Amino acid sequence: MRIPRDCRAKIKSMIDDRQIHQKPLGVLAISVILLVSAAIALITGVSLAFPGTFLDRIWALNRGAYIEFVTLGRPVGISLMILGLICAVAAAGLLKRRKWAWWLAVGLFVINVAGDATRIFTGEPVKGAFGVAIAAGFVIYLTRSRVREYFGIRSSHG
Repeated sequence: MRIPRDCRAKIKSMIDDRQIHQKPLGVLAISVILLVSAAIALITGVSLAFPGTFLDRIWALNRGAYIEFVTLGRPVGISLMILGLICAVAAAGLLKRRKWAWWLAVGLFVINVAGDATRIFTGEPVKGAFGVAIAAGFVIYLTRSRVREYFGIRSSHG
């Protein structure tokens, strides 16, 4: 038995629509990574902006980073808290399939690529190269056609 062409087209369209509406697994993974990043930034920021709390114990894990951060003062702590909130908002928006969250996540990772690229030329080439590769991978994934379609982002070339 042969299925008529118009029925095949309708079935294909239904399958394509279902695939677009099904959350890509990578979106969930990136959302989790953004939530973990948010927690780290918030905890680090609070410990720097409000020293003398139980959070100071975390610096035993990386004393060198503490020395570098603490010399920059409270504004760095506040900036990290803001970054943490932005990461959390991006993660929540991605999980809710919000177009603005896709743009925010792509923007965060592009800025991350730029920051890690500067590390390559400022004395930490290995850490910088790994950071660039990871963040660029997230940007590449988020800009794949299936992921863009999931968020309702139209391609500029067709």
